[in-house]
Amino acid sequence: MVLLAVILVALVLLSVGLGIAVHRLVPERWGGPLRWGRSLALRMGSVSAFLVVSLVGVIVTFLVMLPVGVLVKSLQDSVDLPVFKWTLGLVNSGSAFTKFNSYATTLGDRSTIDLVCVIAALVLSFAYGRRWWIPVVAIGVTFFAQHEGQLLLAQLLARDLPPVAHPGTFPSGGVSRVIVDYGVIIVLVILLIGTLSRQWRAGLWIGLGAFATIEGFTRGYLLLHWITDIFAGYIFGWMLFVTFATAVAALETRTSLFSGERHASNDRDRISGDESPGDRVGSASGLDHG
Repeated sequence: MVLLAVILVALVLLSVGLGIAVHRLVPERWGGPLRWGRSLALRMGSVSAFLVVSLVGVIVTFLVMLPVGVLVKSLQDSVDLPVFKWTLGLVNSGSAFTKFNSYATTLGDRSTIDLVCVIAALVLSFAYGRRWWIPVVAIGVTFFAQHEGQLLLAQLLARDLPPVAHPGTFPSGGVSRVIVDYGVIIVLVILLIGTLSRQWRAGLWIGLGAFATIEGFTRGYLLLHWITDIFAGYIFGWMLFVTFATAVAALETRTSLFSGERHASNDRDRISGDESPGDRVGSASGLDHG
């Protein structure tokens, strides 16, 4: 039991450390889903960018998950069963640690996610005002893609399930739901506030990753999934998250999140003489062309 608790803490610390390393080592100029979405919206238009990114991202995710599913299915006897039996021998059903895992894992359950998504859509639709439809569409499309995609993959792969009362399928729905559904809600909040620094945004993503790590551990500890299905859930979840974070950022172009970058770009254009006459008129009249 103590060993499993140590493993959980180590996994969370590893997740946080990896997130910090990515934040520090990846140059800011490389951007991320929010900047990618804004850039695509400026080139293609908001709605077009949202539709294209969503469709292409879902298709690519699905094409990646099919061979992943074939791989993990082949590892059932060599990896899944030994890990399952090892964990089964360490679990104490009446311990406080087991009770913690039983509670924590419900945060990724379908019923919990359903409720959170409905509440978030209602609250954010009021917060977005006249653009109330953005959180409704974003949360609705993301929810549908994750749910239906996970069900379709489970049916196509048709894996043998763990020998427990309520086993999970491939890929782990609990893990992917935590990453995708909660992640897109965080994206909507970031775009709404519009003043969070890169450091604060990185902190939110690191927190989401740590939360997803805990969710994955609880699914394995409670023997709800094969271990390889949990890893597949991370792949599925993060790919869909990047897809819909980019798509939602393309849809919400009125955010002030990158307004400083926009104004700096306009200043460079004026200095270099590249600003169009229309931009000069707009600048003189105080209009915002962003």
